[in-house]
Amino acid sequence: MENKGQWHDDALYLARTPNLNLWVTEKGLRTEYYANYIEKGQSIKRGQVIDMSFVGGDALAHKGIRRLPTITQFIRPDGTETVRSFQEVKLNSIYRGVDLRVYNEAGRPRYDIIASPGSKPEDIRLKFQGTSSIRVNKDGQLVLGTKDGLLEHRGLVAYQIRNGKKVKVPAAFKLAGNSTVEFELGAYDQSLALVIDPIVYGTYYGGDGGIDEVRAVAADADAGIYFTGATQAPDFPVLFGPFSVNITGASDTFIAMLSGDAYVHEYSAYIGGSGRETGKF
Repeated sequence: MENKGQWHDDALYLARTPNLNLWVTEKGLRTEYYANYIEKGQSIKRGQVIDMSFVGGDALAHKGIRRLPTITQFIRPDGTETVRSFQEVKLNSIYRGVDLRVYNEAGRPRYDIIASPGSKPEDIRLKFQGTSSIRVNKDGQLVLGTKDGLLEHRGLVAYQIRNGKKVKVPAAFKLAGNSTVEFELGAYDQSLALVIDPIVYGTYYGGDGGIDEVRAVAADADAGIYFTGATQAPDFPVLFGPFSVNITGASDTFIAMLSGDAYVHEYSAYIGGSGRETGKF
């Protein structure tokens, strides 16, 4: 989902999966892991924000690729934004000749670093902020410590396409300081593009006592299904590290429409104010 003014200027796009908001910025990725709990009758949102930036890098351009049919509106007292969603996002020239591709696969966030022929992928350095620790384990996985669990960038693969076939290139994470990581690469053909492809995986949190609730459902003559109720609209995290906030009494109205035999998600709207809002038909 693109940012058209509904979030902080640092946010370019947002991808959402259960208990995870993945924000794309000009400098990299900001990941917000969270869960909602009910504690003593109060709704608590607790989690951790981890920022991954490319040291010395800054995207020259960005674009959404393969637009989805969903239209989302953010309706606030100070204005309305209508935004589009895409299957993937690409940041161009984070380094000279190096692009970043961000997408979801089977419900897990992934990012590919694509180094063009003649570029220097050995110079890529990732800086992590908001973690309590960072290490590379014996299996070669990058492990980030947090207040409530471990986050792993595992399954690191690097490859090139030669004569239509994927050719694997040896690759490993390598610590380059207290909060910085490099890629250790084996021999590869510098006349071909190189793709570096980790999987982001979290063994993290378990609670689910959030405020999302459907209050009404309706249908139309064309088999469209409409939902309304209360939710908490996403908001770009400016600070890194662990957080715990009381969200009791804070919610936005949402309206969503599904259509077709496959129930395609066509439209969503968040309608927010200063207190607890909920929708009814």
